[in-house]
Amino acid sequence: MREQNPAAQPDLPDLYEPLVLFYERGGEFVRDDAGGLDLTGVSFRPGTLWET
Repeated sequence: MREQNPAAQPDLPDLYEPLVLFYERGGEFVRDDAGGLDLTGVSFRPGTLWET
C-alpha cells in the first residue's frame, strides 16, 4: 500500500522487522515447563506490568 500511495500511511517502522532479524540471525526461543522463556541464552519469566 505504501508503494501505491505513500501519503496514505504514516512513516512507521515495520512491526515485524526485529522478529525477522532475530530469526535470520539464528535466534530461537524455548518455553520451559515453569513458563519461563529462553531467548538464545537469556532466560526470563514473562509477567504483567503490575507484577513485581
